[in-house]
Amino acid sequence: MIMVGRAVGRLDQQWVGGRRLEWVTLDFEAMAKGHQRVRTDAGTEVGISLARADRLAEGDVLYEPSPPTPEAATSTPASFSGTL
Repeated sequence: MIMVGRAVGRLDQQWVGGRRLEWVTLDFEAMAKGHQRVRTDAGTEVGISLARADRLAEGDVLYEPSPPTPEAATSTPASFSGTL
């Protein structure tokens, strides 16, 4: 299981390159919860444990294995880059 303590960025501000993205779909009430366990569209289990004042928003990137750079792009996809 991947544990997430905060959003690491916004999808519209991330360089995606050739990486595979996995999606988590949450309704309005679920986005307000600070602690929950969800599954991505590919079946990866994700534990979300946010600080009390933090809330998720549409387009948040929850996990990124390593910061992508155009110079470091390869044809091998990352194991998981999740978004809302």
